[in-house]
Amino acid sequence: MGERMTAAVAELRNRWRRSFRQLPDVDGIVFGDGQVVLASHYWTQNVDGTQHHFWSPIADVHLADCLKYDEQLWRDVDAWGALELGDQRILFGDGAMGSDGFVAAEDAATGELLWSIFFDWTNPFDQAHLEGPDLVVRSELNYLLRIPLSAMCTPFDPAARLIITHTESNDPRYQRHHLGEGRKL
Repeated sequence: MGERMTAAVAELRNRWRRSFRQLPDVDGIVFGDGQVVLASHYWTQNVDGTQHHFWSPIADVHLADCLKYDEQLWRDVDAWGALELGDQRILFGDGAMGSDGFVAAEDAATGELLWSIFFDWTNPFDQAHLEGPDLVVRSELNYLLRIPLSAMCTPFDPAARLIITHTESNDPRYQRHHLGEGRKL
């Protein structure tokens, strides 16, 4: 690993371990080793109001490549909740802009970042649960993000997809729970 890549990974680890966590504002997946899967996200809306979201990986780069063009790529994140999954802790919550949401996995013993996903359009993620092999997180705007946990490693499987759907707020499985101020984790 080159000096620039090593420095980028060290910065990622330091910013995650701070008392106020930060993640790169990158549409895609950032892994703890600095590998980044850039993604394309777009959505369509039918006449009846039904939305269809599409997320697909488009390129593998290193965080050092992203920081070369924007050293201020970092966004504060605040964990609203956590889900313990064996040796991993899944954190989810908001970003500094209010319309941001993130999901991240860290090593439960060391707190080292394993992977993160950051969106600037979902609003905060406020609930998470497992459905089979997938992690499903829900945002305040009723977006559901389905993450295939088996694919969350490098090298990322190009056939893997995060699935984004929208649910009605009256769906009893995803009733909004008032979390107050949230809690720092």
